[in-house]
Formats: sequence, C-alpha cells, structure tokens
Amino acid sequence: MTKEEYEREYKAAISSLKQHGHRVGSPYVSRDGVRSVRVDNFPWTDDAVFEEAWGKEQSAAIAAGRPTPR
Repeated sequence: MTKEEYEREYKAAISSLKQHGHRVGSPYVSRDGVRSVRVDNFPWTDDAVFEEAWGKEQSAAIAAGRPTPR
C-alpha cells in the first residue's frame, strides 16, 4: 500500500466516523511523532480510527500495508 493509498483510507475512515455521528477534530502529530485525532473528545491514533471505521481485520490489513477490499 502506498502512502497515498493509506491517506485515502484514512480520509475515508474519518468520513465514515463522521457519518456515524462521531465528533471528529483535525488530525495532529504529537511530540513523539504519532498522528492522532480527537474523536468524541478523546485522542485516537490511526489504528483506533481504522478499527472503529472498518473493524479489527481491516485495520490490521491496513497496518500491514495490504490492500483492503471494502
């Protein structure tokens, strides 16, 4: 999976969370270099975003860089 594909998946997951009624802030990078986004006023990593949007199996596939059929 390319960086561009990963970012498309991330944006789609964020959009899905919003469509399901979650309040989603703007992504930010913490001091340790990890991207997070506030969802319902809690900080979520990319993994948490993908897991909530697509489930554990899809999230693991994205983390491993494998293509993900939806």
